[in-house]
Amino acid sequence: ESGDETFSVPHFRVVGKKARTLLRERSHTDGVYAFLSLLVASCRSSRTWTFRQALPAHRWERRYRYGTRRSRRFRDVWRAVRPDASFVLKHPDRHVSFALEYERRARNPSKMDPKLEQYRTYFASADTSRDFIDGRPTVLFVFETREGAGNFTSHASSDGGEPFPLLVSSLEDLRDAGSVFRTIWLAPWHLDRGPLPLTTI
Repeated sequence: ESGDETFSVPHFRVVGKKARTLLRERSHTDGVYAFLSLLVASCRSSRTWTFRQALPAHRWERRYRYGTRRSRRFRDVWRAVRPDASFVLKHPDRHVSFALEYERRARNPSKMDPKLEQYRTYFASADTSRDFIDGRPTVLFVFETREGAGNFTSHASSDGGEPFPLLVSSLEDLRDAGSVFRTIWLAPWHLDRGPLPLTTI
């Protein structure tokens, strides 16, 4: 009776905080790989885009310098960005790099703002220009639901921070469209352009 129906697994009852935490991690990982599976299938059926490279989170973590302290010995402030995956797509005339953030928890401004800020500092750092083959990746925020994607897009578009290459969508929309290359991505700082294809920015 004390099991949590929110995190139900067929034929099992999940009990206790630690078990629910582990199940949340599994649900997050399932979402990341659901997106990557759809990405690979979309590239397989595309005539122009080829899937070149993908790195999971434990293989791609970037520490960078942003800001200074008064301390003479430890003057630089080191930060880190840890996307859930990064990947490169190849077009006949160019390569395009992406960083993926699969989000299930950023449902209010207090959780959205730190996510946006870490990428703003990442793009503002002089250390990051050679991290990707094209110098500046597009960050993809993929939410579990349309509602989550809509709330995040609305907040990002009005938070007043410095824009960076960002597209937002949901697994619901991606699965309904059947391809990541459909016109189902929103750019929070370019909402006047409406839904965009993945490779626009």
